[in-house]
Amino acid sequence: MKDKLTAKDLNINGSCKRPGELTYRRRFVLCTGRVVYAQEAYQFPEAHILGDLRNMTLEGRLVPSLALWLTPADTLHVPPLHPEIVAYIIAEARLIRCRFEGCKRVMRWDASREVMQALMERWGLGE
Repeated sequence: MKDKLTAKDLNINGSCKRPGELTYRRRFVLCTGRVVYAQEAYQFPEAHILGDLRNMTLEGRLVPSLALWLTPADTLHVPPLHPEIVAYIIAEARLIRCRFEGCKRVMRWDASREVMQALMERWGLGE
């Protein structure tokens, strides 16, 4: 038996279940800007996990958001199941710096079409 689990040890579909949520395939946002499923993260050893994608309700519809973690994680080890979240980013964000020791990467997060439609409805600019 291994004394330390790695990302390769996640179950085949990378599913997780949080209290009150449906089972979903966990997706991580890396400091390279790439979004990968949990079981694929180990394939990017040079990158670090800045957060994960989560659905939030905005104006009655589910929209994807970036849950930015307080502490970035290494892609070669299993990250925490319930990391401390700094912010949920649903629109655009620029200059998101990787805070992993020694990493100098900077990325940006762009709003999805669903988010933009929900924001337009909120502001009364929708169809």
